[in-house]
Amino acid sequence: MLGTFESLRLSAIRWPDKTAVVDDRRALSFATLRDLANRIGNALAASGLNLGDRVALYAHNSAELLAAYYALERTGLVAVPINVRLVGPEIEYIVNHSDSRAMLVSPELLPEVVRVRAGLGVERDRYVLMTDGPGDGLPSLADLVASAPAREVRVPQAAADMEAIFYTSGTTGFAKGVIRTREGEDWVRVSHIAEWGFAHEDVNYCVGPLFHNSFLAVAQMHLALGATVVVQHGWDPERALRTISDHGVTTAFLVPTMSKDLVDLPAPTRQRSDSSQFRRLVSSASALPTALKEQLLEVFPGLLLNEAYGWTEVMWVTNLRPRDQLRKVRCVGKPLLGARVEVLDEAGAPVPPDTPGEIHARMATGFAGYFKDEQRTRSVTRGDVITGGDIGTLDEEGFLYVLDRKNDMIISGGENIYPIEVDEVLARHPKINEVAVVGVPHPRLGEVCHATVVLQPGATATEQELIEFCAGRLARFKWPRSVAFVSELPRNAMGKLLKRELRARYAAAADMAGVRERS
Repeated sequence: MLGTFESLRLSAIRWPDKTAVVDDRRALSFATLRDLANRIGNALAASGLNLGDRVALYAHNSAELLAAYYALERTGLVAVPINVRLVGPEIEYIVNHSDSRAMLVSPELLPEVVRVRAGLGVERDRYVLMTDGPGDGLPSLADLVASAPAREVRVPQAAADMEAIFYTSGTTGFAKGVIRTREGEDWVRVSHIAEWGFAHEDVNYCVGPLFHNSFLAVAQMHLALGATVVVQHGWDPERALRTISDHGVTTAFLVPTMSKDLVDLPAPTRQRSDSSQFRRLVSSASALPTALKEQLLEVFPGLLLNEAYGWTEVMWVTNLRPRDQLRKVRCVGKPLLGARVEVLDEAGAPVPPDTPGEIHARMATGFAGYFKDEQRTRSVTRGDVITGGDIGTLDEEGFLYVLDRKNDMIISGGENIYPIEVDEVLARHPKINEVAVVGVPHPRLGEVCHATVVLQPGATATEQELIEFCAGRLARFKWPRSVAFVSELPRNAMGKLLKRELRARYAAAADMAGVRERS
């Protein structure tokens, strides 16, 4: 396989002077990005790190962070990205569980590291600041590479060697370290470039966090093609629209909350920017409501919209192509090149078309497992496929529909309710901006639906009004029995809705007070 750094090296040979990365501070050519990656790799190797050692990355988006990923791969070191929203004890767990021997940190995030540094197994001289700034006397990356050579270091590596350990977002509880191999990362690039049609001429907008494999992978796909990547830290929809216009952005990977923010911008704001060249959007992390798809295609005429599905352990395994977006409602598409997707019953047998079951999948290279957790690896594995715990169906054409996470399904009076159905209906109410439906305890029915709603700016609504909106749209047993109005829904850094938090928030109140019956 080509290898992550090798793809950058070849781009630098073919297009040395072309702009590779633009961040909030500067632009780097492909030759400069390659040389920076080489210098970082040489400096880390000179510090005494060896093949297979783990290096934690607790840093905001920047050109340096992208270069660091390439540097680690080239020198045989293993990247351990850490969610920048995590705090001291969570950082301590990941650094120590992964046995990280060095840590690259953004200066503004250093206080959280300092809080727990005494408990981290990292020597003081192996903390490096990604950019200049207040740093407790620690060296910056610029200091580290100032005297490091730009020559390439070639470390013999096998396809099955670890390239990174991505710790899951925790939507299912305790964080797990997902091993990604060098061969596996290669397959991600090959299959997805082919599926999404990225090209050398593209300008990619990378505004999501590079500690997440999705945004990182899409950026690296473009750099492998010699395309330019515009990297920004922090999401702001008005700035995003200006960036799309000012840099001639043609492609982006966004999560649904970002897309919603863009289409919700006032028309005069949108009209001040030229997004006519923005041709391809890939969405993932959670389902795109049909109404939002329609808005996206109206706001960005000619946009090629793709909706990908997967999870950290397998990356993406399906894609809904542009031509099927409005033909296949609440669908995430067909398997990608190198992927296999099955919907299985409790006994592990394939279910008939349109029958709910647990989604299992694999990519061509298989699942490398959870770091230091064979038992958990076995728990998600069935033969050569694994599950992320989602419930779905396959239709007669082989398209996959994700109904919900297995632990999100509501069983009310013996009836299975998939909250996404209720979400989809309520999202069409003109006063609702966002909605999330979860199950809460009920003394007779076991569980009933509870809706948490964010209203449109300036809108007012009653609980009864929203519940009755379901009349004629949903079977009565699927209607929410209660509604809570909030200013925002809980989400992780990828924009993935944390229904677990909503269940915990409202279950106790439902247990104590009961949920009133509506016949």
